[in-house]
Amino acid sequence: MSGTPIFAVDLGATWLRSAVVLAGDIKTDTLQRSPTPSEPAECAEHLDAAWRSAGRPGRIAIAAAPELQPDSTVRRWPNRPEWLGQPLLSAEMKRLRPTLIDDATAASLSAAAKLCPGGRGTVVCLSVGTGIGGGAVVEGRPLLGRTGAAMDAGHIPVPAARGASCRCGRRGCLQAVASGRSLAMLEASAGRHSPAYRTGRRRAIRALAEAYAILHALFDADAYAVAGGLGLSGLQTDLNQTLAHRGRPINVVPHPDGSGAALVGAALAAGLTERATKNLLL
Repeated sequence: MSGTPIFAVDLGATWLRSAVVLAGDIKTDTLQRSPTPSEPAECAEHLDAAWRSAGRPGRIAIAAAPELQPDSTVRRWPNRPEWLGQPLLSAEMKRLRPTLIDDATAASLSAAAKLCPGGRGTVVCLSVGTGIGGGAVVEGRPLLGRTGAAMDAGHIPVPAARGASCRCGRRGCLQAVASGRSLAMLEASAGRHSPAYRTGRRRAIRALAEAYAILHALFDADAYAVAGGLGLSGLQTDLNQTLAHRGRPINVVPHPDGSGAALVGAALAAGLTERATKNLLL
């Protein structure tokens, strides 16, 4: 990775993180974490202040849960539909032509850098937090799709989620039963130690195992990782047991960069060649 300091942002539905990343390492003295603001204008103000506090680095990389337009306005965010069409960066930050990338794709980039160094092989990563996203890196290049929305894994239909309503308007999506939001709602209504919650958690594990099995059939990847607050909570132990019980030869590992997965991945995206960076914005 380039030795140029990069101001990296990880915008999720629950947490907003930012830091300067230098040569693949997060400068901890610049790391900021706060609950994601409820309003997009407040989010833009927060990021502008964090960028100035970090010394106004000339390179900016945004890893975002919502799909963004090249001008940083929100194109799609099922978890916060009221943000549609709203800008997330100040005018001064936008003038620096920041790299914009999906947060789960960013996490897959940083996973690939650690799990398949040298840009060889295929890595698949699911980010399981408030929502669920996915990313795949093949021979060092992220799979983006025509609009940058490839690997929208949270909306893969899986058998364990059959009939469950998703915030996207469909039924049966992985995210409807296996996301942090879905389990938090179940905990609030039934209690964390209730039979209903335990049943819901087992359903979430089954749904995730089904999703990884689908992705394994599609990619036959060299490595599989899990990121996100829920994904890094020890969930992969039960997940791997479920996969083994179903005869799936997959070992899912916690993301090597932990909660900094998307920050490091965003900086990696900014450090790609000019042609690759342009492709990220298509």
